[in-house]
Amino acid sequence: MAGWAARVKIPVMVISAPGQEVSTARPIFEAVAAADKVQIVPRVGVHGSSTLRLERNPEGHKENWRAVLGFLQTHLR
Repeated sequence: MAGWAARVKIPVMVISAPGQEVSTARPIFEAVAAADKVQIVPRVGVHGSSTLRLERNPEGHKENWRAVLGFLQTHLR
């Protein structure tokens, strides 16, 4: 996976659920060649895109959506 990540040169945002997911995602994130990249560790999160769903992440979905929308607003012009 790190080999593929090294080929990515566009802005990248990774949301890692608190706990083991942070350390699992970190080597891939660090391999990304993009100069503009950010790894977000929300206060409350769950694995994958479910972190954005009210029914899967009632305590953290709003915070995670704010992070995603902020990233998109910065990079989609």
